[in-house]
Amino acid sequence: MRLSSLLGLMLICTGCAGSVTEQTTPSLTESDQTSDLPASSSEQQQADDKPAKISDAVTQTQIPKPDNESSANATDTGLVPDSAQSDDSVHDAAEEIPDVQSETPPDTLSVTDGPADPSTSANLLQPASPDPSKVSALQSDANWFEPASSRKWYKQAQHNANKTYLAEYFKLIGYELPKHTYALIAPIKSTKNKLSMQYYSYHNTAFEYSMTPDGQENYWPASTVKLAACLMALLTLKKYGLTSQAVISYTNIEGKYSDTVEKLCREAIIPSNNASYNRLMEIAGFDEINDQYLPNVFHFPKMVMQRRYVRRHPEDSVRISPEMQYAEGNLTGVIPERRSSGKMRPQCPRESNCTTLAELAEVMFRTVLHDELPDNRKLALSAAEMNRVRDALKKAPSCIGDGVAAIMGKSAIVYNKGGKVTADDRLEIAVVSSADKKERYLIALSTPYYVGVEQETNRLAMYMIEAMRERPSDN
Repeated sequence: MRLSSLLGLMLICTGCAGSVTEQTTPSLTESDQTSDLPASSSEQQQADDKPAKISDAVTQTQIPKPDNESSANATDTGLVPDSAQSDDSVHDAAEEIPDVQSETPPDTLSVTDGPADPSTSANLLQPASPDPSKVSALQSDANWFEPASSRKWYKQAQHNANKTYLAEYFKLIGYELPKHTYALIAPIKSTKNKLSMQYYSYHNTAFEYSMTPDGQENYWPASTVKLAACLMALLTLKKYGLTSQAVISYTNIEGKYSDTVEKLCREAIIPSNNASYNRLMEIAGFDEINDQYLPNVFHFPKMVMQRRYVRRHPEDSVRISPEMQYAEGNLTGVIPERRSSGKMRPQCPRESNCTTLAELAEVMFRTVLHDELPDNRKLALSAAEMNRVRDALKKAPSCIGDGVAAIMGKSAIVYNKGGKVTADDRLEIAVVSSADKKERYLIALSTPYYVGVEQETNRLAMYMIEAMRERPSDN
């Protein structure tokens, strides 16, 4: 994992900033801002040299990438990652704390996403409008398909995806992406009440694993996984006859909690609260997440979720879910303590969260389009539950909203979950829609983080949508 040994480099794992017209960013309460401060680590970081992942196009403005990496291999028991305090500095953020001075050590405090760079405003984003005859010469064919409700969906998407058109289109319009950019866009259409889609991947990046075979990172999924944590917590509640309106009461390493699970979902999605994400992971259960929900409900061949965000101590994890009391209406009871079997996942070491953009996009797709999916594609959650989650996604801050507005108009709607790690990665997973739903896209992207990256993410989203509109293939 990419780790910085420089004090003053603020590293966080929270959602994107800047929004399309309909979106709002709620302010954080005092308790939200201060309840999750990690203690400083007293252990020396052990680092070895690692090349930085830097975009040639942005070297003048980006925050320097780290030049070294801490070693943090897990123990045989799977319960305590060695030297995990080094990972905390990079991928575990405190509650979103605004206006933190830059000299604050990264293992002590972190900062929130600030407002988007003013230069990302929609009126400064202009579509490329290339010559149609030149676009028609590009290889834009991609098969429309109805994603299956089984493990085959991933192979379907990968097999039917066009992996050349986006790169060719960007070259045609003279748009040079930062190196190490990952991108996916999928037009969605409804014919006779059946949804189908086309996948367009920037090269093969939609299907590249966030972790490399030798244990290094391509990108860190950051807060984009929080939507999945919410959904899986709701699935666990359903086993007890509960909904998101249930009040869950228990104590974990971050303190006491006694409130609804809906509140946890909204806080994890909108202000991207890390403590709320941790609690959702504990409610869902570690083994339930990785041995049941991800492989057998979402049918994800690669995704793994293991990481607690903000760890006070190296041994802090989500492998143990404390006993919890619940109450909803006349229904009360206890969810017993659950402990992980200790199974290790070598494809995703160091208690990391690992996935592909295609899997992250699938979570968003099945949430936003829930009501239009056939029964065998729907998550086993009520329409009311999914509406609450969608409402949070619509209100979440976005780092592509201005680009969407520039190409689709200010009435366009963005459902999204973003994420970032300062000096590391900036991500966005979204479904964007025209007001009449006649034009809809599934979008997933990851770019290297640098100062002003929101301008790049907005431009990338705008050009991807324009590429879809301009493609000569069957629409």
